Amino acid sequence: MNTFRRAESNDIQNLVVLINQAYRENLGRSWTNEQHIIQGQRIQPQQLESLLTDPYFELWVCEKSTDDLSKQHNMLLGCIGLTHDQDDVSQLEIGTFAVQPDYQNQGLGRQFLTFIEQHIHQRYSEVHTINMYVLNVRHSLIAFYERAGYQQSGYTEVYPTDLDVGIPAVEVHLIHLQKNLLE
Repeated sequence: MNTFRRAESNDIQNLVVLINQAYRENLGRSWTNEQHIIQGQRIQPQQLESLLTDPYFELWVCEKSTDDLSKQHNMLLGCIGLTHDQDDVSQLEIGTFAVQPDYQNQGLGRQFLTFIEQHIHQRYSEVHTINMYVLNVRHSLIAFYERAGYQQSGYTEVYPTDLDVGIPAVEVHLIHLQKNLLE
């Protein structure tokens, strides 16, 4: 059974592996892989540690309970982050969204997106808009979000090479997508 919870500091090492595998390694059924687009790690442990201490950021994980004869443990299947807009409480940004490659293409990403949208609706009634940024060359990912009700706003940003999230191997920029929760 899959459960959702807030990430904790003892999740950092597993989350760094999960996020980097989902974005930068061509493993399993991964269709979120950007290895041919962006070189280098997607996230470092110190970056994730900093995010988890940021009062304007929440990181949620999805985990699956597994039984082992010697012990019972939970396996992280994915994560998704929410960044609160410090200047406009009516907006949140989704990012740091990753699903373990072996569990992609099974509806878990959609399930996770639905969970986080319901969480936003229940916890943050003042939020009317969810924002996100996607690489312009990730057409299938953009289409996934559009099927989930996100729309391209027409706004773009340069890829943030200064944030140590990898170096583009091809020319890319970020496309802004948003979902109006009042509609």
